[in-house]
Amino acid sequence: METPSATLKQMTPFDVCKPSCQPRQGVDSKERPLIHSKELPMNAKSKLVIVGLVIGAAMASGSVLAQTDVPNHPRVNEVNNRLENQQDRIQNGLKNGTMTQAQANHDEAHDANIARRESVDEAKHNGHLTKQEQRNLNRSENHNSKRIYKQKH
Repeated sequence: METPSATLKQMTPFDVCKPSCQPRQGVDSKERPLIHSKELPMNAKSKLVIVGLVIGAAMASGSVLAQTDVPNHPRVNEVNNRLENQQDRIQNGLKNGTMTQAQANHDEAHDANIARRESVDEAKHNGHLTKQEQRNLNRSENHNSKRIYKQKH
């Protein structure tokens, strides 16, 4: 009968870890995963994915924010014009150095959220916003506007 210490000496690190780090099948002839020095830890990969999503949302919100005025929809136009103005303020803050890229990403994510909420509200009412929906969106825009101001000054 083998002693526990003898058993541990024969085991690889992958034999005693969680199932999530078990070797992938068919990676090499000894069924051990190949470790690449360029591979990032999972938390770093997650951060990169999140940054990519924020940038993607900012790009998507930029195309939404660049909309022209919608005829006969004054509430929609007001919300869109405010979002466009805030986007311009963020870009100016980046250009003149009063705002960091991280702050800009955070504010653009807030703007993207407001634009998404506006789209959902418009879809409920055939492209229109109710007064209450406009009020709620304006409240969010006011909050974000104050954040932008505080970060730039």
